[in-house]
Amino acid sequence: MEQAGIIRGYTALVDTSDIETTSAVIINITLERQTEDHLDRFEAAVRKHPEIRECFLMTGGSDYLLRVEVANAGEFERIHKEILSTLPGVSRIHSSHLELKFVTLYAWPLHGRLSNGKCDWPADGTIGFERGGAGISRATGA
Repeated sequence: MEQAGIIRGYTALVDTSDIETTSAVIINITLERQTEDHLDRFEAAVRKHPEIRECFLMTGGSDYLLRVEVANAGEFERIHKEILSTLPGVSRIHSSHLELKFVTLYAWPLHGRLSNGKCDWPADGTIGFERGGAGISRATGA
């Protein structure tokens, strides 16, 4: 799968509980217009800011969903003023601070995925996910 380009790299899952305390903020962005030029300019600007950890083009009520990690309210205020409010073509910013992450799914269903398009989980039911703020890892679908 590496040679075929399906596996593009590897990631280390780091328990940051002893390193720092951050909280995620999910931000819904609505653009003034959804033309290709507006989308391209917005995406190019987002790529310049490592504070924006993830950015997704969405369907529905907003155009983009962003995730940032902040240490405190003051840091988010800075990101909002210096980055989010200066992104090109933004007409609305709506942010939500996450209270608790209780499941993170790390596994990707592969059985049959490449041949027939289905997302079947492994026959033994094992998947990897993280539960709770303490970062308890499990390797079961139960």
